Amino acid sequence: MGIGTKNNNPGCIRSGNGYAKYATLEEGYTALNSLLYRRYDRMTLKEMFAMYAPSSDGGNNPSKYARDVLAYLRNQGYDIDFSTRLDFSDPEFRAAMTMAISKEENGSVLGGEELALRAARNYNPDTDTRKRYSETEARRSKYSDVRMQRNGSVQTEQQVQYLNNVPGIVRLVQMAVDGEQQSLSAILRAVGSNITQNTGGFSNNSNGRMS
Repeated sequence: MGIGTKNNNPGCIRSGNGYAKYATLEEGYTALNSLLYRRYDRMTLKEMFAMYAPSSDGGNNPSKYARDVLAYLRNQGYDIDFSTRLDFSDPEFRAAMTMAISKEENGSVLGGEELALRAARNYNPDTDTRKRYSETEARRSKYSDVRMQRNGSVQTEQQVQYLNNVPGIVRLVQMAVDGEQQSLSAILRAVGSNITQNTGGFSNNSNGRMS
């Protein structure tokens, strides 16, 4: 049994020298929602996982972690990249992130997507009395206009069919231009365009998962 399952801790959040333990999985998801909002709000994925899963902690690969989470979020319809500032005041986006993290940490969304979504919707930042971080508040103020939006980039059966041949790809692009389909950027990603990561420095912090 993995740490996340054993401790009802889908994000494998640390507490002291070990991992935090929660009475229920929903409590574990609530704690993860809290951590995302208090510590990582308005970071980029690259910045976030340099702290959340630093290479100095147990051989983590923060770049791979960020790529895997980005792929999951894009599959959920979020048109983001490594330079996007993340808005964790949005419960729907928080839910998607907690699911992505749980999959990365545990191999699956512990307890199922409905539980993760309920925990995100029930979490209220205004009543959260846990530690606030001044650097997070500064980012939140600086990037106050950031909003997470879904663009419908989850592939439909029609899109999958079109993507199997060149004429179909041309048709999808034309539909995007005509406004009948999802964004052109999402279609280009689906046919294999690559994402270039920003390799700018961000210091590792092994306390990134501390609640």
